[in-house]
Order: sequence, then C-alpha cells, then structure tokens
Amino acid sequence: MKDYNDHSYFSDENNEGVALRQKIASEALDDLISWLTSDVGRIAVFDATNTTRERRLWIMERCKTHNFQVIFVESICKDKNLIQENVLEVKVNSPDYKSIDKEEALKDFLKRIEHYEKRYESIDDDLDKDWSYIKIFDQGKRYLANRIEGNINSRIVYYLMNIRVNKRTIYLTRHGETDLNIHGRIGGDGKLSERGELYAKKLAAFMEQEKLENLKVWTSHFKRTIQTAEHIQCSQMCYWKALDELDAGVCDGMTYEEIHKKYPDDFARRDDNKYYYRYPMGEMNYPIFMFHYILYSN
Repeated sequence: MKDYNDHSYFSDENNEGVALRQKIASEALDDLISWLTSDVGRIAVFDATNTTRERRLWIMERCKTHNFQVIFVESICKDKNLIQENVLEVKVNSPDYKSIDKEEALKDFLKRIEHYEKRYESIDDDLDKDWSYIKIFDQGKRYLANRIEGNINSRIVYYLMNIRVNKRTIYLTRHGETDLNIHGRIGGDGKLSERGELYAKKLAAFMEQEKLENLKVWTSHFKRTIQTAEHIQCSQMCYWKALDELDAGVCDGMTYEEIHKKYPDDFARRDDNKYYYRYPMGEMNYPIFMFHYILYSN
C-alpha cells in the first residue's frame, strides 16, 4: 500500500481508494476468520468503520457460515468539541500524519469524517432489531444495548460502559514501613514504624504539591495502609477489602527464614510459582483474582 496522502483516499469518488479499502477489509476479515477457526482464537475484533448497512450485512453473511456470533459496536458522537478533542488526542498522532503539522492533520481528518458522513447509516433499531449491538452516545453519556445474551457478551458491554477517553492519573504506593517489616515478618496487621510515619507525611506533602482536584484515595482495611494515607487531603477515602494482602494462613507473622525451616516444601513451591501458590491454611493469588474479577464484572 502506498503512503497516505490526504482525505481524498476515503472519498467514494476515488474509485481506486474504494477498491483498495474493500480489498484490505476483505483480507482482514479472512485473517479474522482463519484465526477464529483455529484452535487458538475465541474472540476477535474487526476494527473497521463499517458505516453502511451493506457492509455490516456482508460481515454478518461471512460470519454466519462459520456460526460466529457478531456484536456490533457503534460510537455516535455529535458533540463537535468532543470530536475535535479526540482527533487531536489520538488521530493526529497516527502514522498517517507522522510528518504533518497538527493543525493540517486536524483539518484533513475532519474532511475524512465528512466523507464517511455522506454514506453513514446508523444501525436501525427496527430494521436491525435481531442483531446484537451496543450504541455509545457522545463518549459514554448514554448507551443502548440490544440482544445482549450470555456471560461473554455481558462482560463486553460492561467493559465498553466503563471506558473513559479523558486522561486520568493513578498513583500507586506501598504502605510505609511497619514494626513487622523491621523484623522481616509477613502478614499481620501491624502499625507504622517511625520511618513509616515519616513516609506517610512525605507522601501527603507530595500529593499536596500535585494539586489534584477531586482526588480519591483507596486503601485496604489494614492499619498500615490506612495510616499511610491518613494525612492526604482528598475528596474521598475508600477502604476496600479487595485490596487486603493475601492471608498467609499458618505462616502469618513468620519470617521467610522460619517458613523455609518449618515448611521447606511450601517455601520451594512459592518460589516456583507465586501466582498459583497457596499458603498452608491461607490464600492463593489465582482464585482471589478470579473472585474479584467475576464480582466486579457482574
């Protein structure tokens, strides 16, 4: 494929562009079908504009022969400011515009959108009522889900409803040092040491310098995490059981040396695979992760 020149490539009057885009779409769908019919593929995303009902019917017919279930995702945005922000944030930095001024890239991409608007046909809620689809209006202000059945489909909708386009900053920190940490003991619900208290105050000072609006702080239920966050000025402080450290079972409060001596086989298994290791009478990462994933997905 030749390098991208300008928006005219997406015009319906550009016969060469129309033929090339259809060829690329067909080859991409062939690849998708090959992958899904292999022993590896289970879910695939056909990333294309698919702005006409004719194109969507073509996709449905191709997938029907393989008994694939299809869900269409339509993003409808009429807010001009949101469109421009999205183009400036994402599109102008794409390979198509790698050597083009941002203002020129913005103008070109808006022209590209105009070409799509000329042939755009929204999914018809009556004509296409038997299809599975979700419509997203103005980047999440409203949603419409149609014929969404089953666990996987519901999780896809849940995921789409929780996407946020705007920038957000997440700060991650461990708790400050505890008395148990000083002695090398795992687990427990110890309080912060003097150095831990100092860390908590310096952390609060750092967050104050960041001047964040509507700051929300999440901690576990353990004293050490609550004390680490207690000096931070925020709009909301949440204590989540899901953030609690794994229960170390009979090893709670022991040092790694003591565990190695008393439970040598367990110690070796932990070193071999921490994700699937379960402390004696304690917890394992894998089922805890799956429980929280299912809980928050539903």
